[in-house]
Parts: sequence; C-alpha cells; structure tokens
Amino acid sequence: MKSKADVIESLRTTPIVQVACQKAGISRATYYRWRTGDKEFRKKVDQAIKYGIYFINDLAESQMISLIKDRNPTMIIYWLNNHHHGYSNNKIYLSEKDKQELIKTVIFSDPETALQLIAENTIKGKIPRFFFYILRSIVNNSKQIKDRENEAKKIEVLSRFSGFKKQL
Repeated sequence: MKSKADVIESLRTTPIVQVACQKAGISRATYYRWRTGDKEFRKKVDQAIKYGIYFINDLAESQMISLIKDRNPTMIIYWLNNHHHGYSNNKIYLSEKDKQELIKTVIFSDPETALQLIAENTIKGKIPRFFFYILRSIVNNSKQIKDRENEAKKIEVLSRFSGFKKQL
C-alpha cells in the first residue's frame, strides 16, 4: 500500500497528512517529495484535503445536532451563540453607517450622549453586553481628556473590538 492513490483516498476521510502517510506506509518526506515533484498529485491532494475537511465538518455538525437533541446545554448554548443573533455575545449587528455614528459619538460627543447611544443599541440587541462595558469604560475614562492623541487611542481600541473601522 505505497501508492499516491492510497494517500489521496486517505486524505478524503481524514485530512491529516501524518495519518495518511501512516495508512499508506510512506514517510512524510516521501509525501512531500511527491507533492513537490508532481503537480497533478499536489492538485489531487489539495482537493482531497478540502473534501476531507468538509467531511469532518459534516460529522462534527451531525454530532453537535445529536447532542442538542439530547438536551446537552453546552451544545445548545454554542449553537445559539453562533446561529441566533439574540443569543450571540460576540457579534455586533450595526450597519456600517450606525457603526461610524457610534464611533463619532463615543469620540466627539459628551459622555451622556455617548452612553445613551451605547445603551440603546445594547438594549436593542445590536451590541453585545461585553462590548457595552468596554465602550462605557472608554467613555468614562476619557471624560477629562479631550486631546487628539486620546481620540486616536479610542479609535484603536474600537477597531480591535467587533470590526469597527478606523476611518471616520
């Protein structure tokens, strides 16, 4: 069992090079020599790995759904956090226009206006609670400082969280 076809077939079900090499009875060095020297093999290997990843993803999702049906709370929470915006704690549901308005308000407006806009968007489910606390902290910590350097720091912090753009 030392053929290129064996490696490709193995990668279609287990997309891990080391495992495919062991199953085919070859060394990793042989695999990489084949991969480097044979463009057709490289193309087929890349396709097999991609197919294998889809295959494993389908298996994992199937298992996750089974656990949800078995009322596994961890899987239920995971699913809702990643597939239902009402439960998500790490996604921001603001249009680009609303994001830019929020950034400008946090940076340039008085703290009460900024905090009110942040709270309204949190209550509407457009900003996750953890991000509400970060924004509130930025606003509260910058009440006494109004210089451009602080504005740049606020923009940098906002850009790290949630995909806010640095542009104003």
